[in-house]
Amino acid sequence: NLDRERMHKILTGIRDRIKDARLHFPNALRSDVLEPEDMAVFKQAGTISAVFAIETSSPRLQKMIRKNLNIDRASRAMKASVEAGIYSTGYFMLGFPTESYEEASATVDFAARSSLHRALFFNPIPFTGTELAEIASDSLKNKKDIFDPLKMNYQITTLNISAMPDHELQKISNLAYKRFYINPQRILRLMKLVIQQPELFSFKRLAGMFVFTFLPKPQRN
Repeated sequence: NLDRERMHKILTGIRDRIKDARLHFPNALRSDVLEPEDMAVFKQAGTISAVFAIETSSPRLQKMIRKNLNIDRASRAMKASVEAGIYSTGYFMLGFPTESYEEASATVDFAARSSLHRALFFNPIPFTGTELAEIASDSLKNKKDIFDPLKMNYQITTLNISAMPDHELQKISNLAYKRFYINPQRILRLMKLVIQQPELFSFKRLAGMFVFTFLPKPQRN
C-alpha cells in the first residue's frame, strides 16, 4: 500500500470484478500511509482481516530501528479498519536494545488503548548477520547469553537484549496480553465479529487468545 493510487485501482478492480473475494493482509499494512477512508475501500473489495505492524510506540526506538512510523496516523488507520468491520491485528515488540521499562510499558499502553481486535507481542530476535545482532552485540556480551541462531524462535524466547533487567522484561511481557484482552469493550467487539464472521474464530484461535492472555510466559535466565 505504499503507492496509494495503485492500491485503490487494485482494490476497486477486485470489488468490481470479483464479487465474492475474501482478502486477508497478514504481513502487514504500512498503517501511517493509509487514510481512514481507505479502509472502507479495503472492506468493499472483500477484506476480512488486516495486520498493522507497529513494533513500538517510542519515537526514539522508531528512529533507532529506522521504521519511523507516524504513530498518530497509524492509530487513525487502525481505528478506521475496526470501524469498517475488518478483523484488525497489531504486531508489537518488547525488548529492543536500549529499551527501558517505561518505553515498553508505553507500547503496551498504546496497544491496550487501541480499538484493535487482536495483538501479538514479540521479543526482538538478533538473528546472525542482521543489523539488530550488531546493535545487540554489547548487550549479549555483558549478559553472557548463549545465542544459538539455529534454536531461535521469533514467537517464544528467553533472550533479553534490552536495557531492562530480566525480571522487568518478564513482568511487562506477562502483563501485555492481560492489559490488552481484559477489556469489556474489546470483548464486545470480538463477540460482534464472532457472530458476523464465525469462520474467523476457530476453537484453536480462541484457545490461543486464552493461552497468551492468562498463562505465564517462559521464565528468563
